[in-house]
Amino acid sequence: MRRLTVDANEDGVISSVHGGVEAMTGWTEAELVGQNIDTLVPLKYRERHQIALDTYVSTGRKKAMGSWVAVECLRKDGSTLPIMLVVTERDGLLQGLMEER
Repeated sequence: MRRLTVDANEDGVISSVHGGVEAMTGWTEAELVGQNIDTLVPLKYRERHQIALDTYVSTGRKKAMGSWVAVECLRKDGSTLPIMLVVTERDGLLQGLMEER
């Protein structure tokens, strides 16, 4: 099973990635760092994702944090990959751990 960790700030900007990023997503670390996390979020999930991020930033409410959810990751080639995702906070960053389903 492939696993990937993505760190992003409260604006959703990716600061680092760890693990098999290229094998899992087709993106290199250099291509992702500095990009918005939406780069990895399929279009059908982006609105819901942005609402959750905005709610977290404005209220500190962490509704979905700490729970594994089944979603999809957008690969560089436009295909999607079914993953399990858990988001946590670490050192002032949001950290997403993704595992292939």
